[in-house]
Amino acid sequence: LQIDKPQRFDLDKCVHCGACVSVCPTEALVLERPSMKVIFEPENCVACGECVPTCPVRAMELHF
Repeated sequence: LQIDKPQRFDLDKCVHCGACVSVCPTEALVLERPSMKVIFEPENCVACGECVPTCPVRAMELHF
């Protein structure tokens, strides 16, 4: 998490379903293999918000 960016990824909430990975246009959210865990790479995030409504457990948030 970077303080100067509006996104927040809550790893404790994440169920690693991969829904966010499939909609992220910048590969800021990737599915690590073979563990199949979602990894958030904030330096790639442009805060487009595509992941927010896609996440079934609201692990990703944007705060402007």
